[in-house]
Formats: sequence, structure tokens, C-alpha cells
Amino acid sequence: MFLNLTGVVLYTINWFLRRGNGALHTPRWGLVFGLEVVTFIALGISGWLGGRIAFEHKVGVVENADPEATEIGRRERSG
Repeated sequence: MFLNLTGVVLYTINWFLRRGNGALHTPRWGLVFGLEVVTFIALGISGWLGGRIAFEHKVGVVENADPEATEIGRRERSG
């Protein structure tokens, strides 16, 4: 959640820096580009962590709700 909120804040700052072509062909361009890259990486890490939480630790997953899916999951884990 922290990474997602940080991404929202950084994208908001970036929007203020870029609006009205404020960063195009100015010294601010490097800062704006750097913020975009950092935010993109942070949101990618956040998505990866969310996937691990759901798939490895099964947070928010209802176990054994679908018998066919449960059997497939057991075969993949043992195999």
C-alpha cells in the first residue's frame, strides 16, 4: 500500500511539473523523467509483491471453493 500511495503522490507531483508543457525543453525535464522512472519501478515492485501475497501466501484466496481448481493446484505444488 505504501508503494501505491507513493506512486500516486509522485505522479501528482509530476503532473504539476509537466502541466502546460512546463517540463518540455526546460532544465526540469530530467527531474520529471526521473520521477516517472522511479514511480514506474515502484508500481512494478508493488504489483510483484501483491502477486506474491495472493499466489504464494494465498491472502484473499478462498481455498477449496472450486474442487477442480483445488485439484489442479495440488498437482502443481507436488509436481
